Amino acid sequence: MCAPAAPGTCATATGYGETATGVTGAGFCYKIVVCNDGQDALNSVTVTDPDIPAVAGAFPATLAIGQCETRFFSKTWPVGTHVNTVTANGIGASSGIRTNDTDTATAIVVPIGVECSILLHSAQDQDANNGGADGSPDDNHVTLGDSGPVQLSITIRNTGQADLSVAISGLPCSVDINGQPVPVTVPIAAGGSTNFVCDVDVTCPAGLSINVTVQGTAVASTSVPCVFDSQGNAITTASSPCSASVNCISPVTCRVTGGGNLYENDVDNSCVPVTTTTFPRIGATGLTIEHISHGGQLGAPFSQMDCGTILGNLCIRGQWQHNRHFAGSGNKRDSFDVDFHSATPKGVFDTLSCACLGCCDPATGAFIPPSRGGLGVHKFQLCNPDDHKVCGPQPRPAPANAIIFTGVGQFSPDADNTGKGKRAEWMVFRVYIEDRSEPGGFHPKGSVEPADIYCFQAWRVGIFVDRRPDFCSIAPAFRRCLGADSCAFLDRLAADDGTLIGTMPSPTVCGETADINDCGALRTGNHQIHPSTSATCDNPGTSCPQ
Repeated sequence: MCAPAAPGTCATATGYGETATGVTGAGFCYKIVVCNDGQDALNSVTVTDPDIPAVAGAFPATLAIGQCETRFFSKTWPVGTHVNTVTANGIGASSGIRTNDTDTATAIVVPIGVECSILLHSAQDQDANNGGADGSPDDNHVTLGDSGPVQLSITIRNTGQADLSVAISGLPCSVDINGQPVPVTVPIAAGGSTNFVCDVDVTCPAGLSINVTVQGTAVASTSVPCVFDSQGNAITTASSPCSASVNCISPVTCRVTGGGNLYENDVDNSCVPVTTTTFPRIGATGLTIEHISHGGQLGAPFSQMDCGTILGNLCIRGQWQHNRHFAGSGNKRDSFDVDFHSATPKGVFDTLSCACLGCCDPATGAFIPPSRGGLGVHKFQLCNPDDHKVCGPQPRPAPANAIIFTGVGQFSPDADNTGKGKRAEWMVFRVYIEDRSEPGGFHPKGSVEPADIYCFQAWRVGIFVDRRPDFCSIAPAFRRCLGADSCAFLDRLAADDGTLIGTMPSPTVCGETADINDCGALRTGNHQIHPSTSATCDNPGTSCPQ
């Protein structure tokens, strides 16, 4: 007989039979009845059961004619079929004749268990095993490039031979993909399973660790009725955990060094023509642009990625100059300086963003999609790790081959080499660079196609330079808009399938057209994009209100 639920005891249980089936850990009640059904009283009565030692000594040593004695015992068995035998012996009080009898009972114990498994899927998964073509989950790990939803599929299996009521804890979702509540307790028949699918929003860079635990409680059935232990407690399985994780690729951070020269109407024929343009071609003095020189470094010692959220971000540092050289005598040039040697020696930068772009093989005309790899070996993911010569960056591998930055610069129109000229004014600027080969120009004397791309754009704001500038008041709305536009432009290129190769940022942003727009492929010079430095910015933020 099965052990009853508390507060019942074996003595109060009913329905005893010769066979009972229960789960691992279940208590079995034994009702042993010894009767003297002869015509002589019995002496020296002994009752034994080798599997239940407590039987010995539990019955009286004498039995009168017709006397019956009943005792109750409990036993727990391991998995398997167990037949135990009780034997009663006695000696006739008058006749001296020995008598005995035996009986058997069978306890059948079946295993119980439960397990769970989790599969994840995201269309943005950066892992190599990103599911099937039907969007099916792939494994219990997903790597995201940015925050977004991840689909979770959890399967719970009853691995035993008895019905279970399974409690589920640790699920990161409360409704399934159809909007129906995900139960915290679910019945699962012996050998059966159930599945739930839900969407989980993951925030990068934190990612998500999913740890689910399932535990089954045995449920009585016709075939397996014994589900309580000898104290009357419901039998439960061991807790079974299953886990999954969503990691985020560390945000791409980088810096750039180098410089070079642009010449009007130069054409880089790397798969698609990239024509260098300088605007305006004619300066205020009536002279024509002869060439553009530029150079510096941006992102050192600090290179916090930002899209114009923080104006004058103190964790973006660098120095950059852009010079528009005019033909003719006098070394006339327009000079644009973002270093500010006196007012603010480290510049005013609002935006810095990097990306890994694909490129076009100049030998075959085929588009080479971007790829990233090498995580854990080089402490950052490499941009195009298997193709440095064409798609860069070179010579040192880096996580990106494109960079864009914006900020406020000092424009000195028509200044000569002595620095004399018209009064300087503040301008809002944007620089976009692609490190596409090594060395980066396309001059026939030694450079390698495709040439590096350089684009400089600047917008006048009508504010002259003074000794105590209030950078927060210099076109704040436009600067934020320019930052957002710059990051969006880079995101489009990063997702390109080859149709946007050679595309430059639009000179018109938020309804404002750039007063200076010098963009094209380097004839001479080189840009190199590097990993960010290990320097830590101890003064994040800005004094400008957000």
